[in-house]
Amino acid sequence: MSATDDRESTESAPSETLLAAEGRTYELTHVTTYTYSDVVTGSYGVAVLTPRELPDQACRDSVVEVSPEPAYLVERTDFYGNRSTYFEVFTDHERLEVTSRSRVSDIIVTVLTGGLIVPRTVTYEGVIVRPSAATQ
Repeated sequence: MSATDDRESTESAPSETLLAAEGRTYELTHVTTYTYSDVVTGSYGVAVLTPRELPDQACRDSVVEVSPEPAYLVERTDFYGNRSTYFEVFTDHERLEVTSRSRVSDIIVTVLTGGLIVPRTVTYEGVIVRPSAATQ
């Protein structure tokens, strides 16, 4: 066989390795207060205040507190990954307070290609996008 035959090349493309490192950690607090002009005997609510887990975001811990103390409180995660807290309060009250406290870390995603570290962008839905030549 000659050097110009159609054999497959044994050269391979440079390997890529995704690297992720924890970046900054944020402490988040959100307070919603309802005040009523008269005594309320029952309150029902859904709080959507817990951060989502995403490829570039990690929720380290989170708690939703309701005052006065709820008779019933349940947390759930829907099909899309949204986390919510449903509560029922049956204690007489003129004020209702819902507080969310969370610690969230951002995740820095890079790729190691042929010995070079190249930053990557992670979109909202977690699709990793290679930077274009214009942005490098």
